[in-house]
Amino acid sequence: MLDCMDPMDDLIWHWGMAYRIWSAKGVWYARRKDEADEGQVMQADDPESLSFMIRDDYFRGSGHAPPPPEEEP
Repeated sequence: MLDCMDPMDDLIWHWGMAYRIWSAKGVWYARRKDEADEGQVMQADDPESLSFMIRDDYFRGSGHAPPPPEEEP
């Protein structure tokens, strides 16, 4: 049953390919893997809130979508 899955494992299962996810001292963090080290870090007080933040960021795109291919003249 997935309800028993550790919150960190659950976040990594769903978002680990696109985000670096970690927690420290009760705070949960995520950053897009396609960001440079100085990229925006999302921060939440619990894993559920972080999951919603990641989902919003992922589907919004945050301007990280690849540019459209250039048209040839």
